[in-house]
This record gives sequence, structure tokens and C-alpha cells, in this order.
Amino acid sequence: MSAKRKILINPITAAAIGVHKDFCLIENPVTSIMATSFDAVFYSTLFQYGVDAFIIPEKEICKINVDFLQSKSTILDKSWYEYLSFFYSFFANQCGNKIPNETKFFIFFLTDLLYSMKHKTSLIYMHGLFNDILLKIRKELPPELYSLIENIINQFKIEKTSLPFPVLGNNNENIYRFIEIMNSDLFLKYKEESQYLEDSSVNSHEVAMSMNSIGKKLVSKNKKNLKLKKVIIPLLPFTNNLLDVGGSPLQKILLKPFMEIMNNTLNSKKQVLVYDCKDFASKITLDHIKNITKNNDAFSKSIIVDKS
Repeated sequence: MSAKRKILINPITAAAIGVHKDFCLIENPVTSIMATSFDAVFYSTLFQYGVDAFIIPEKEICKINVDFLQSKSTILDKSWYEYLSFFYSFFANQCGNKIPNETKFFIFFLTDLLYSMKHKTSLIYMHGLFNDILLKIRKELPPELYSLIENIINQFKIEKTSLPFPVLGNNNENIYRFIEIMNSDLFLKYKEESQYLEDSSVNSHEVAMSMNSIGKKLVSKNKKNLKLKKVIIPLLPFTNNLLDVGGSPLQKILLKPFMEIMNNTLNSKKQVLVYDCKDFASKITLDHIKNITKNNDAFSKSIIVDKS
């Protein structure tokens, strides 16, 4: 398998990345602790997942502060915004034009999912576990609509494994070391193995275990730059099961755009990968905050970190 693997970063995720970047730009003049390049660590981590390129809103590409990463980015096209408009209108009609905040996050997720199925990309999710979101939106939606969303989520397979993650350090320099790692034969083998996660005809658990095995070898050879971290990867196969989750007129309206795409992709043996980046993005930022406030009580009191 040699197709380029792309990952979708929607405007909400891009905005969340921007907040993390702002925190990581804070410096401590007393202890000479400098800013951390959030871009370098965040996108390097995605490269460790085996991603080749990023699909990002046009105005966000110029904000990436690493030239190498800009060269790996392409512009999010207008079809994503058309899907968003469809889902927004649908949920507005069902919620009396007042869409609750948690439901808005799920609208973005459905938009991402549809776009990823259409363009055969992976996607990033930064709002915690699916079950947590379901609990939050259960009281916000009509029972029939909630049931449909729950059924869609239940179509995901979950794989648990451990993958290599970049070690936080002087990230502006480490990005070049990551480029060297990505060009190594061992990483190319790891990356090739990761591509099989997109193939629904392959045993995804065996692929995840193989990635873990190769990932351990990568970490062993690059202990200063990489470490293993447990991850959960939801996978959605392109099967008829998704089309079967809804039978009422309301459900058929919501599933219509999925049906149109899946009628053309059912034989592709593809599946969508979802990378939950909430925890590792937060860790990059919190590690930086801890670093610049270490042994400096006066400075630490001037910074407020929202731990919610």
C-alpha cells in the first residue's frame, strides 16, 4: 500500500490548536525558559501515526510556523462547508433553531465523517471519548434523533495499542530529527503497516499489534526523541450496517448524504480512522506551562490554566 494518507483538520480543531499554540508561546524571562513550538510537536506526532499530509482551512495554513509542515498542507475545499450547512440546518430544525453546544461539536464530527468518507481521509477528534459526548447530548436531542446518532457511533470498531510519540524538548530543533526518523527504513515499514488500518478487509487488531511491535523498535532506536503511549483508534468500515441504522423518514433525511457516498464506495474496502488528539495536545501545553513556572511562584501565579 503506497497511497498518501491525509488527515482532516476542521476549523474548530484548528481553533483549538491555536489556543494551545498561544499557551506554548508564553516564555519565562526569569528562568530563560523559551516558547515551545506546539506545531512542531503536534504535527510531528501525527507523522508518527503514519500521516503524509494535512487538509486544513486556508487561513490556518499560513499560521503554521514550521516551513516543512506548511509544505505538507493542502486547503480544505468547499464541500466540507456544504456538508456542515446541511447538518446545521437539519439539527436546527429538530432543536427549534437553538442548537446546544455539545450537539454543535457533534455536527462538526458528522461533517468530518462525511467528508472523510467522500475523500478517503482520516480525521482528528479533540473532544474526548465518544461515550462522553453521547452522555452530554442525550438530554439535548429528541429521543429518535439521539437513538440514530448512538447507532452511528456504535458502528465504530475500537482498537487499542501503543504508538511512538515525540518527546517534548527543544522542539524547533527536534523537528529536523523527526524528519530523519521519518526517512528511516524502520519508520517506512511502520508507516506502510499503519496504512492497513484503512483496509476493512484486513484484521485491524493484528495490524494494531504489528504497529505496536515496530513502534517499540522505533522507540528503542530513538529513545531521546520518541516514547510509547497508549492510544485508542476508532475505525468506521464502509459497510451496509451504517445505512441500516435508520428507517424512519427523519433518519433517512440525516443519512441521505452518507447513502449517496456509500453507494459509490461499498466495494472499496475502506474505513475511516479517527485520531483522538485531546490528551496528547493537552499534555504538550501543560508540560510547557509546568516547565516555565517551575521554581518561580510569582510567575506561576500570573498564569491561569483552565483544567476543565
